[in-house]
Amino acid sequence: MIDAEFAVQFMVLAHAGQYPLLADNVGNIALLEHAESLGLLPPGMGQAAADAYRVLRHWQHLARLDEAPGQLPMKEVQQQQEAIAALWRFVFL
Repeated sequence: MIDAEFAVQFMVLAHAGQYPLLADNVGNIALLEHAESLGLLPPGMGQAAADAYRVLRHWQHLARLDEAPGQLPMKEVQQQQEAIAALWRFVFL
């Protein structure tokens, strides 16, 4: 989740001057979708990262409510990890 949040913050700082839509206080999911719609991310990447973030955030909320550890087995988050890793590579590499 932190990797997705950091990528979103970077895109906002780097591109909000040119794309004011990114300055809206709408949350990471909407900002990922905005970045894709503005052409800052390839088709599908923003939505995939937003979906992954949504799932991870849901699991985080459940863990907090149950006072459970926040770590999940990699096999359970493989798809989400891959979507966020693709976002990270695109934004930072």
